[in-house]
Amino acid sequence: MATTTDSSPVFLDALLATGMPTELTTSERKSEIEQLLDQLEAQEAEERELLKEYERAAETTPDKGVRFLMGLVLEDEQRHRRLMELMTNDVRQSVLWLHDRPALPSVEGSDERRAALLEQTEKFLAVERQSLAELANLQHRVSKIHSGLLEILVSSMAADNRKHVEILEYVKRQLSKS
Repeated sequence: MATTTDSSPVFLDALLATGMPTELTTSERKSEIEQLLDQLEAQEAEERELLKEYERAAETTPDKGVRFLMGLVLEDEQRHRRLMELMTNDVRQSVLWLHDRPALPSVEGSDERRAALLEQTEKFLAVERQSLAELANLQHRVSKIHSGLLEILVSSMAADNRKHVEILEYVKRQLSKS
């Protein structure tokens, strides 16, 4: 006999304690947000382990070029770990119904500053888009220099610019809401 009247973990634990059969699996016993928290926590643990490997590679590899490039990846991975930690803490606070200071702030722009923030965001977007065009031109010019190392560095910078545009577009959308 399966039940679908209430899928809260407390209810299901009580139901299971009675010995009544149920077809619900452990993952079905958790809400979507609890499953997300599990996934974030698992990924956060994986990021911590990966970060240790990158740190070792960046510090101990005898090749100076590889050490340099591993250092660049390490910087990104350190930022990824911080972001993963913030996301996990934010979701954990939601699951536990904590009313602490949120791990991730909202973009809300007060009415008196909204126009100025939108204008600033538009300027940043223009700069990032111009930079993308310049990097595209530069990438063609450096493609054969230093065994392609300069090309990969320019490509990496362009990827960062695309990310910046995505972030700024989000800020613009959030600030544009009335």
